[in-house]
Amino acid sequence: MNPQVLEHILRGEIRVSSPEAFESLLSETPGHPGLLRLYARVLEHHGRIDAARRRYFQAAEGFLAGGRVLAGWSAAMQAWRLKRPAAAELAAFHDAIERTQPNGTPADRFLGTLSRAERMAVFARCLQSAVPAGAVLLRPGNPVHHLHLLVAGTLREARYETVEERPRRDRPPVRLLREGDAFGEIYPFHEPRLGRLLVEGVEPAELLSIDRGRLMRACRRHPGVDRALVSLLGLRSEAAGGGAAGGGRRGARYRIPVSMSVAIEAAGEGLKPLRLTGLSFDLSVSGVSFIPEGNGLPAAPAGPPGEDPLIGCRVRAALHGQGMTLEINGRIARRRTLLFEGRRSPALAIQFDGLPPRLRGLLFAFAGDLAAGRAETG
Repeated sequence: MNPQVLEHILRGEIRVSSPEAFESLLSETPGHPGLLRLYARVLEHHGRIDAARRRYFQAAEGFLAGGRVLAGWSAAMQAWRLKRPAAAELAAFHDAIERTQPNGTPADRFLGTLSRAERMAVFARCLQSAVPAGAVLLRPGNPVHHLHLLVAGTLREARYETVEERPRRDRPPVRLLREGDAFGEIYPFHEPRLGRLLVEGVEPAELLSIDRGRLMRACRRHPGVDRALVSLLGLRSEAAGGGAAGGGRRGARYRIPVSMSVAIEAAGEGLKPLRLTGLSFDLSVSGVSFIPEGNGLPAAPAGPPGEDPLIGCRVRAALHGQGMTLEINGRIARRRTLLFEGRRSPALAIQFDGLPPRLRGLLFAFAGDLAAGRAETG
């Protein structure tokens, strides 16, 4: 077969609608996974479900043989959509993924990093869709609800920086997205925000789209998902270079106020244990600012900050919301004054002890759930 004709067929620019024509094409290019996947769709359209399912699996095996993990996973999901897989069939396909040496695309590494349980938690009920050339998938200023993985085709992504952001030389304003790329500003799980990306089709494309809420639940149950998402979306270097102020604060910060209580151990002469209630502000994996209610916070001494008996005290901070409580140990780093709800409020900057990955994932999911619940009721 002429390679240019094959390329046009794979891109959807030449459409083949009959099973017989596909049989002829495959006789010239046997085992081609892209053709097998298209053939399976035609068989499905003609109601030949069992034959379509076999061809989807043949396509999946061909993609994996070429190191294309995401394409193989997507083809297998199309087969499972036609008929629920038996446990042995599902286990065999997970085995095949784990034996595959991926090509190195972000999505392929993401899939390979996840355990079987994590893979199923993330991709259960995800959406598979075809995108025509010229279609606009995301617009700046619209809410973002899904993480998208590009299975095939080419998209164009243009990024619009906000006024507060520092320009980044390592992040081009426009780039082409190809097989195995990911996009969608859903993580870290801040309160829902407006997107900054314009994403449109350059040529016909296929997507796997995963709901933000499902990802939040998966992170809460499986800490490995949180780490894999950070790697997939390249957030570690971005967070480290963000120049966050405040004595070592790093990563994502949640500005939603959360009901909070703080138990302060006795430290220093004349200081008694304290239990204060109030609100959180500027929450991150490394710490939080705590705004106490009422006047239960002892006044700061007149001398230098180093003489303040509260500084360095051990605390146990508890965040409360939606029937859940998350407790984290730490210490008071300093006092500060915040502009909160139109007035200046005294606050304590609390530095958390180093969080293990599991607790870090729980914190992201907890804050994200609270943000989502506030958006729904607000």
